[in-house]
Amino acid sequence: MATTNFHFLTTTELFEKYPQVKNLGWNDSNVGLFLSSYLLLGLPRYRRRKGVVDERSFRALIKFTNELSKAHVIRSDVNGDYCAFDFLTPSEIVEEYAQVVHLLGWDESKIGRFLRCRLLIGIRNTKGKSNLVTRRSFTLLVDHAVQTINRRSLLIESFNDEIGRNP
Repeated sequence: MATTNFHFLTTTELFEKYPQVKNLGWNDSNVGLFLSSYLLLGLPRYRRRKGVVDERSFRALIKFTNELSKAHVIRSDVNGDYCAFDFLTPSEIVEEYAQVVHLLGWDESKIGRFLRCRLLIGIRNTKGKSNLVTRRSFTLLVDHAVQTINRRSLLIESFNDEIGRNP
């Protein structure tokens, strides 16, 4: 059956299996945020039911954070090292990418949490001033969300096949 490609674990099981994510600042609350923000595939916690996450999507998000820094390498030029990043505040992201953030349900607060959890590259400011996020890391995170949405549609298809409902 198609569902064999999906292996769901609770957040407790995931944190036991992948303890390194604690170093990224990931916790139950953040995983719930990632689920509702289309960054992970699974079912969020609801009342007494524990949330579950597809292990493959969890590993993909870990891989995304590991590879994100590689996409922001400081290059060397004839004139020496330079770093040319296009920084945006979360407010500017919400304004410039209004349709994208609306469809994904993202806002300035979520973008700040993504930055704290190393899903975005930028400069965190703890003194009440706005954070700065690289445009490239934001677009890469949006790409990751789109891939997760595509995978979610496959999951729904497999559920429909399993119960004999073909829309």
